[in-house]
Amino acid sequence: MINISFTGHRPNKIFGYNIYSKKYDLLRDKLLEVFDYVESKYGEILNAYNGLALGFDTIAFEELYFSKRDVNIIGCIPFEKQASKWTKESIGVYNKMKDKSDELVYVDTIDKYKVKNTIEGEYHVAKMQKRNELMIDNSNVLISCWNHEKQGGTWFAIRYALQQDNIVEIININPNTLEIEILKEL
Repeated sequence: MINISFTGHRPNKIFGYNIYSKKYDLLRDKLLEVFDYVESKYGEILNAYNGLALGFDTIAFEELYFSKRDVNIIGCIPFEKQASKWTKESIGVYNKMKDKSDELVYVDTIDKYKVKNTIEGEYHVAKMQKRNELMIDNSNVLISCWNHEKQGGTWFAIRYALQQDNIVEIININPNTLEIEILKEL
């Protein structure tokens, strides 16, 4: 059995905000291939840590949930008001993911992942990375959707995972080519 987590770009760096377009369907197919690969190599996926953000997190959540795999989906929310500035439609998708998660974790309430001099439940950019660290710290495989830009949250999460001994593999779906790439393998 294995634990997985996800990191990936927001819609503006993938295929836009219509997550039910043809290009997203191709990304979903690639993600299912990755799930099959992980299960054939490591066995059943026990826990899946998902940041419940817009973009790749949403696609990964839906594919895992609707593929009917017997996996515990843990929604890792960086702070309580994560969706407060999102559109009504995006908040609806977010609330559905929260409702369908088996477990929810509000990361900024956990001592190890608190950001100093911030207000619990309120936005702070550093809380996104703390969310990523919690997910990676509790996983063995990281599945990413990264375009190889060495900036931003997805890159910071991958860079962190590359340094962690518990991460035995990082599997990336490149949104530019839709190729599956192995970024780290032990």
